[in-house]
Order: sequence, then C-alpha cells, then structure tokens
Amino acid sequence: MVRPTRLIFACLVWCISIVAPAAAGERVALVIGNSHYEFATPLNNPENDAVAVASVLEKLGFSVVRGLDLDRDALVGKIREFARQLRGADTALFYYSGHGLQVDGRNYLVPLDAKLDDEADLDFEAVEMATVIKQMEREPRTNLIFLDACRDNPLARNLARNMGTRSTAVGRGLARLDSGVGTLIAFSTQPGNVALDGEAGGNSPFTAALLAHIETPNTDISRVLRKVRQDVLAATNGNQVPWSSSSLIGDFYFTTAAATTATAGESDELTALRERLEQLEEKLANQQQAALQPSIDPAGPETGHGEINTCDLLAADPADRRSNGFGVSLQDIDAVTAVASCEASALNDPSSAVQKYQLARSYAAAGLTGQAAALLEELADAGDAAAMLTLARMQLVGNGVERNTTKALNLLAQAAARGMPAATSLIGYLHEAGLGVPRNYTTAAGYYRSAAEAGDLFAMKAQSRLLENGLGVGRDYAEANRWANRAAMHETAFAQLRLAQMLDSGSATASDAASAAAAAFSALLFANEPAARRLRRSARLWSSAFWQELQKQLRSSGSYTGPIDGLYGERTWAAIDAVGAN
Repeated sequence: MVRPTRLIFACLVWCISIVAPAAAGERVALVIGNSHYEFATPLNNPENDAVAVASVLEKLGFSVVRGLDLDRDALVGKIREFARQLRGADTALFYYSGHGLQVDGRNYLVPLDAKLDDEADLDFEAVEMATVIKQMEREPRTNLIFLDACRDNPLARNLARNMGTRSTAVGRGLARLDSGVGTLIAFSTQPGNVALDGEAGGNSPFTAALLAHIETPNTDISRVLRKVRQDVLAATNGNQVPWSSSSLIGDFYFTTAAATTATAGESDELTALRERLEQLEEKLANQQQAALQPSIDPAGPETGHGEINTCDLLAADPADRRSNGFGVSLQDIDAVTAVASCEASALNDPSSAVQKYQLARSYAAAGLTGQAAALLEELADAGDAAAMLTLARMQLVGNGVERNTTKALNLLAQAAARGMPAATSLIGYLHEAGLGVPRNYTTAAGYYRSAAEAGDLFAMKAQSRLLENGLGVGRDYAEANRWANRAAMHETAFAQLRLAQMLDSGSATASDAASAAAAAFSALLFANEPAARRLRRSARLWSSAFWQELQKQLRSSGSYTGPIDGLYGERTWAAIDAVGAN
C-alpha cells in the first residue's frame, strides 16, 4: 500500500464523471492490450502482457478496467469507464501494450481498426495519449503510466510515405512525455527508439521484467524500474533501454510487508538488512580497504576533487556538487552495500561532512530513518545545506521525524541561501500547492525561475507548466516550450550518463567501454554544460578504457587532437567543452 504520509507532495488526478467514484484510498487501473490489428502485422504478446499485468494489479489491490483487442470506439469507451472510476482514488495506473506512434511530438495509441492513410486520420482513427493523461491529472493523486507501445510500426511508415514533405513529422517509436507533478511515465524503451515484442506466447522483455519485480515488498517504484531496466538491458544485449520521466516526490510501493516484532524490537525488514550486511562483511572489507586508499590522478590537479571511495560511488547526491561521485537518487542506492561502505568512510574521515551526509542518505535508503534524521540534524546544525534540504523533505512528510512544515520551510530557506537550487525549487512548489504558506502562483513562479536558471530540473518543468497555463506569469507558449526543451535536454543527458556508467562498470550487462563512451558523448551533444560538469566531477569513476573510447569519439568529432591514452588532461577537457559549441 502507499504510505499516506509520503503522499503530501503527490499532485495527482481529477476525473470528469460522478458515476461509480472510487472509495477513498482506492487504486484504479486501466490495462489495455492490442494484438490482432486489421491493417498492420499482428503483435505476438500485447494480449498476454495485458492479462498478466491486470491479474497482478488485482492481487495488489487495484480495481482494474481491462481491455483486449479494442477498436477505436471500444478504446474510447474503456478510457471513459476508467475516468468514471477515478474520482476519489489515491492512485491511478495506466498500462498499454500494442502499437503506438508519434507525429509532431504527440503520441498516439493505435486501435485495432486504425488504417492511417492520411494525417487527418489521426484525429478520427487513433487516440492521443494526452487524452488519457488529462483524465488522470484532474485530481491530486499518484499517477503511474506504463507504455509498452514502441514496437516497429508499419502504420507509422505508411503514414509517413503518404505525408510527402511532412514525413519527417512521423517519429520513430514514441516521443518523450513530460510528467506533471505526482506523475511517473515509464516507456519500454528510450524516446525515438523501438522495443521488442518478445517470443510468441510469452511476454515482451519490458513487461516480463515488470512482472518479475512489481510484487517485491517494500520496494519503491523508482527501484522497481531500475531493476526492470537492468533486466531488459540484459535480455536484449543492451539494445533496449527502458526510460522513465518522473515528478513523484513521495515514495510509492506496490506492496509492503507487514512489520512483526523481532529481536530488540526490530522489524523483519531491518533484521533482514542486518543479516545481509553480515553476509557481505568479508567481501566488503576487501573492497573498502582498496577504496579508502587515495586515488592517483594521472591527469594532474585540474581534475582534483579529493579522494574517492566506495561510499562516493554508491551514495553521492546528484544535487550535492561537493561530492566526488556521479550521483545516485535515493531510491537507487544499494542500501546494504552503501551503509557498510559509508559507515567505514565516515569512521575513516570523521571531519568530512560529505561522508556523513552520504551515510545519512544510505541510512534513509535502508529504511533506518531515525539514524538518518539524527545525522542530518547534526549536519544541518553545522550549516550543511544538502543536509538541510534532505531533513526538510523528511519533516514535510513526517518520515523519521515529526512532521513540521514550519521547521521545514526554515531549513529550506537556509539551504536556498547557501546556494541549493533544489531547495529554492521546493519552496516554489510549497507556494504553488499552498502547503505551509498561502497559495501564490506569482511567488512560486519567482522561486521556480531562480532555481531553473541555476539548473534545477524540477523547476524547469514547473516553470514551463506555469508559463503554458498563465499561472503567476503571463501565458507564453514560446517561453514554456524553451524551458520544456531545456529540461528534456538536461534529463536526457543525465540518463545517458547513468547508462554510460552502467555500461562502463558492467553493473547491468558485461562491461562495454565503447558503448559507454558513445552514451556519454551523446549526453554531451544533448546538454554539454551539465554533462561536462558531471563528467568532471565523476572523472575517477570511469575506467581508463572508457576515457580512451571517449577520446576516440572526441577526435572523430574534430574537437580533440591529443593522444588516445585514457588520461583525462587539459586537452581532453577542452575537447569535451568544445562539443557543445560545434
């Protein structure tokens, strides 16, 4: 079940109908699977996928609206039925398996009877994805959208041929969708790419992975999707990379295991965690000993960020520019390994605020919220801005500490004054939502603008939304689009670098330095400044083979003329910075 205290930030859905409203706290899902198309090659598994997903969701307490092999009228009917059941629900979920396509950046679901000989047919024969999202975002609630709809689509190719000079408007796969606050959108593969359907009689790689992890107790949705991504990468030899766009601020759990009384009052979860820690103790001891040794930087002092250790690799905060690590979201931290490593690091360097902060994040990821809060309070009292921000988030939802909006706002103001754009952005959200302060869109827009200019992704999306709707600022579609594009570039760059890190380290598939370098170079092309900054900060994380392959990419682009030696010196950094200017 969703933890209610963590849903304070979740801005979720309004439904248009008053017929058959959901009971308070209910979860409602719409699950669609289209396989047997009339004017396109049938797909192997959407029907199997939808039946399996619907069955699991019902086990997890969802009221499920099912639809299999739907023509347009039937598809619209199921969406209407879903909308009618949403009123009052605290969670809405939409799962679609079948053909989809994008035209002019808009995504369309393809009914069984769609022919699509002409661009005008889209409005009459397909259903725009925005129609479903609109129904889900009419009330504040948690929205989860899963789109396994990126198959190679002959209807899209046919439409492109018939559109003549406008054929380029028909994109490959689906276009990215920016999620509203409280909404998560998961694609079976990255925007603009196509996904595999899987062997006949089974499930697609994406849905098979989702089914494998969705019932894992006490696992936040972000971690579920990380496991799904790893499974799909392995199943497709790295050819398909599931993608997600999330504006969830609270945690979401499909299922939680009931806590029972354990030794010394510990929960089963904590007992299991400590057992796993004991099992890893010998293995980690060797890793920690090696990781705690100073790193030798072959490129000299220009890349200097101090020593790096296992804790930096596992628990660095993406928003904390002091840290050596690349940055890992709280939901993606490997709690068992991180707790052990960060405890060792904090003990080895007790004066380091960064190591203590990363230890606090590890505790929070492990569910040890009391220990996390105590350490964060100590750091916040000493003026640590990152700790102030994280502690404020915990106070806003009552996670491990007493819920106190006033104290949280005070901490956020201090963190913002110390240069934390994420704190400024969160203050903007509180003003937009009227949480702890009177609702004021103009004030919210001012905070969002400041945070967005400083590079905060959430603020960029919020700024775009306010400009598009004329909330607190004059309606300006061009400026709204500029911020949306900037946010998309930043998010894509970060995701590409995360993929590069997984490929370089071999954490998802076998280590592949060439593919890792290609992904990193793509990130530099998307958003050079933030991508270059993250590369510079995390320079020691990457293998020498990665740097050699990246130097080859840079040389091919004409920005690098130095040796292919895997040493990230001044010429390498100059070439990296030059990529964005080309």
